[in-house]
Amino acid sequence: MIKDVPADAESLLSGIFQFCIDEAMEHAKEKNVEPEQIACTLTSDFLDYDIWVPFSNITNNTVDAMLNRCQHIAQSKKQDDLSLFGAPFTITVTTINKNSFKKRRRVGGAARKIPKVNHQINKGSLIRFDNPDNMNHCLFFVLIAALIQNICNWSRKNFFNYIHNLYGMSGRFQKDTYEIMNQVGAQIGLKEYDADEWIPRIVDQWNNVTCKNQCIVKVFLFGDKGNYKPEFEYGPEDYDTPIIIYFNDIEKHFYAVKKCGRLFGKPYCLSCKSVYSLAQLHSINCLARCKNCSRVGPDFPCQPDNIFFKYCNLCFKNFNNKDCYNQHLYNGF
Repeated sequence: MIKDVPADAESLLSGIFQFCIDEAMEHAKEKNVEPEQIACTLTSDFLDYDIWVPFSNITNNTVDAMLNRCQHIAQSKKQDDLSLFGAPFTITVTTINKNSFKKRRRVGGAARKIPKVNHQINKGSLIRFDNPDNMNHCLFFVLIAALIQNICNWSRKNFFNYIHNLYGMSGRFQKDTYEIMNQVGAQIGLKEYDADEWIPRIVDQWNNVTCKNQCIVKVFLFGDKGNYKPEFEYGPEDYDTPIIIYFNDIEKHFYAVKKCGRLFGKPYCLSCKSVYSLAQLHSINCLARCKNCSRVGPDFPCQPDNIFFKYCNLCFKNFNNKDCYNQHLYNGF
């Protein structure tokens, strides 16, 4: 139990992180494991989501990365007169040595493995723009572009001006992108940025600080090949704002997918991880499908609004949501 927290709480927290990392390193060496990569997680009752720094090579910046994440969270909690030190918290440090993993040759029967197929990507579903700074920051630019299109009720003209730095929007796209890079500790000007390292940091920043009480984000990354499954996804399961991005393996470039875009040329269900032709024909067992109006997505099934109630004599169903009722009439479902 920490008592009499000093005025310089940052140095105390930094020391706690360093102590935990040193203990984890020492424990690994006692097990004859030479740690190569490290990951840290901080859990607290005050946090809606855990603060997580994913596996990365061990450097002197590991503590700074974790501390930077905590500072942004702490700033948001100050508005509620809350402090990270006001409740017990747990720090978990995990170390690994990838070279020490044993490779096993499995022999035996199994279900036939479905080979990956080349997707026919709908180019019209992509948000296209040139990186404003002509550097390798496309991952960050596409995440910002996709978020802005999802949460800002801008006209198509304003959004076009934003991503192409035109008129009154000039410079704003790059400013917003550099701001999120600074918030998550991403160094400007690197040759490449791994999606599985930086997407979790950005999603946590959005959900815990920047977009808190505004939206809950989850990111889905798709590639050129696969069986309609995301190559990577990160975010809470109760998300309401899906961010979809696409990586072109030939161009080695990320693209943002339009809010209502159909990446594979057909509607896609993020819950079932599959395409479908008509919402009415989509799986009845889908957890993201309304059985009354047939619509599919993170906002469904429709929830009762505690005001509306109507029984439909055509389909013999009860409706507790007016929009759901009207939509089922429109769809003829």
